[in-house]
Amino acid sequence: MRNYIIKCVPVMLLSLIFAANVHAKIVLIGHTSNTEEVSMGVLKRIYLGKQITFASGTPVEIVDFSNGATIRDEFYVKVTKKSPRQIQGYRAKLIFSGNGSAPLELSNADQIKAWVAEKPGRIGYIDSSDADASIKVLLNID
Repeated sequence: MRNYIIKCVPVMLLSLIFAANVHAKIVLIGHTSNTEEVSMGVLKRIYLGKQITFASGTPVEIVDFSNGATIRDEFYVKVTKKSPRQIQGYRAKLIFSGNGSAPLELSNADQIKAWVAEKPGRIGYIDSSDADASIKVLLNID
């Protein structure tokens, strides 16, 4: 039995290491000139359509990854504490009632970075490994 445990421990440790790396380190990005302070609470209100400007009054435009993207699901769970299905229902309700619209959806980090870099006031989220000098990291989401 002792030999069995000794053989299993390295396998279990490797499994934990790989499982920890499955989750992306997500960052909120903005235009390089953006000087806004963005907290998790503000970010939640923006992505739920409850806040449409930064504290300075600058209008906010948001972008999403395409529906079904793993990073999108992780982002919404971390920021809004809602599942992808709950977010879809919430957005449908906002759109149907005329109180909101769905954000632009793009399929990859390069497209999101390019869109955000075009205009101040735009924000999006990407994996931290995709961040570069074309955009500014506004908030680490963990």
